[in-house]
Amino acid sequence: MSIKDNAPSIRNFKIYPNPVNTNFVHIQTQEAGNFEVFDYSGRIVMTGKLQVGDNKIGAIVDGFRNLFCALGNAVQKLIISK
Repeated sequence: MSIKDNAPSIRNFKIYPNPVNTNFVHIQTQEAGNFEVFDYSGRIVMTGKLQVGDNKIGAIVDGFRNLFCALGNAVQKLIISK
């Protein structure tokens, strides 16, 4: 995992739909920041920047069952059900 110790202290963000059954997800946050999506091995499969509010992100679903999304020092699991 490449989350750095000096990452901003973002405490809360919301991912929906979760489980993911579409080609995109929404990430809602009250703070702007960079995000990373990675698999169980820690391999990063997507990165990007989020703005305050609702952000629509193209989902990576091909070949994955579960992923993790990190924003600052907060991590949430993405369950792929497609």
